[in-house]
Amino acid sequence: MQRFKAPSKFIQYQLWSECRNGCPFCLCKDQIPIDKKYALNFILDKLNDEEVYDFDEVGLIGGEIFDIEIDDPEINTLFYQVLDKICSMHFKKIYLATNLIYDFDRHLAKCLNFLRERGVQDKVLICTSWDSAWRFSTAKKRMLWEYNMRRLELEYPDFKKHIEIILTGDFIDLVLNNQ
Repeated sequence: MQRFKAPSKFIQYQLWSECRNGCPFCLCKDQIPIDKKYALNFILDKLNDEEVYDFDEVGLIGGEIFDIEIDDPEINTLFYQVLDKICSMHFKKIYLATNLIYDFDRHLAKCLNFLRERGVQDKVLICTSWDSAWRFSTAKKRMLWEYNMRRLELEYPDFKKHIEIILTGDFIDLVLNNQ
């Protein structure tokens, strides 16, 4: 007899909407900045709710989490309290969404080392996207994304990665022209 495997239940928290990249397709673009301390404290509080135990996967999305958004020491401390709480919980998967267009060492390396120290790297999925039309509005942005992807592969091979392709007419033309 074959058993039915129940689908995973996923909860996602959007920390804030700020991101300096300005992708034209972004739903968060031009939104009013929110109080990051409030948002992080709200998430910490929600992680203590009994309903969270109904979920076995959790995701964190920005704006952009690992650019300059956690430079502020208080916000940085609260962000790591959220991560620490998530690491100590029952989640089977932890998703971190990022555009990878920033200085890798500023925050992402520290975060991945933090997760590695807590022994959850096998649960983490780093999610990013590749877009030929808008995300890489300059050659520098595309090169930075590619550089950061190489660093992830070389220095953090124990973390899973997931890359979405943003399907645009530009991308289809690249495929049809073997580019």
